[in-house]
Amino acid sequence: MRTARMSTHACASQCVGRGCGGPRVRAVCAVRCKYSGANIGAASLTQRAVLKGEGVSIKARGVTLPVASRCVAEARPDLAVPESKDWFAANQDMLRTVPLWVGGLGGTALLMNRALSGIAAVSDASSSQSRADVLCLAMAASLLLTGLSWLSLRSREPAFVTLSGEDVFYINPDLEEPAASELKWCWEAVKAASRCGSLVVLHDGKRLLQAGTAPTDIDLTSAPALGVICDSVMSSGKGNYLANMALFPGRVEFEPVLPYNTKAVLVQPIGSKGVLIAASGTVRGFSRLDQAWLAAMSDKLEVTLEDE
Repeated sequence: MRTARMSTHACASQCVGRGCGGPRVRAVCAVRCKYSGANIGAASLTQRAVLKGEGVSIKARGVTLPVASRCVAEARPDLAVPESKDWFAANQDMLRTVPLWVGGLGGTALLMNRALSGIAAVSDASSSQSRADVLCLAMAASLLLTGLSWLSLRSREPAFVTLSGEDVFYINPDLEEPAASELKWCWEAVKAASRCGSLVVLHDGKRLLQAGTAPTDIDLTSAPALGVICDSVMSSGKGNYLANMALFPGRVEFEPVLPYNTKAVLVQPIGSKGVLIAASGTVRGFSRLDQAWLAAMSDKLEVTLEDE
């Protein structure tokens, strides 16, 4: 049973506890939105956000994620998590050259020691110095090879393309103003905070929202037939993330609503009657945080659209 209605411009990931106090704030108590300042009961959400001390975690459909919440930082500065600064990630180019420097300096020092110590240049297996030099040269060579491999092996940036089609923004005219405003906010928030280039909301056999890049000559007044992927998402109540569309034959079912060169698609259920479809021009364009955020957004839309 739903305890309260979700109002327009509510952000489920931003929560202020009602009567909880202290560093522990639960979304099951209430949600305060920075966009409208309204209090919203969140007992109907499957997402449960818990702030623990200085950390923030979001649990959405069984997935627990550490996050620096997009909204909490502004609503509750005292609970905001400072952005983690990984020194190794920031200086990885320099660190990749360390084995080269160590191996090169070690080999040079070894040769200088051999030349200045007065020992014959010919290797003598009976000499402890010669045996030590051989071992040190082997280690220096290993470091040099390691450094070269680190420099040559670099992570490849995800493939990015500009979605092809026409820019549209369509909201079903039959919707009431609160629901229309909610859908408009969803698109603006997703577009600003993620790599989403196209967003589609289909519910109860109708196209409620089509925003961003869409196929050329698309008929916005008619709702496309849902395919197997969308049907399975609605029946199971769990989202489906197609991180690389080129690997999924089922991508053809999204051709009527998404650009042909879409690289990644995230499908979230809106109850058992609809789906939210987000598309990106980047392979693996939606992070785990994006997936949790869109899952909470689809839950919120479910409550809003049930009141229509």
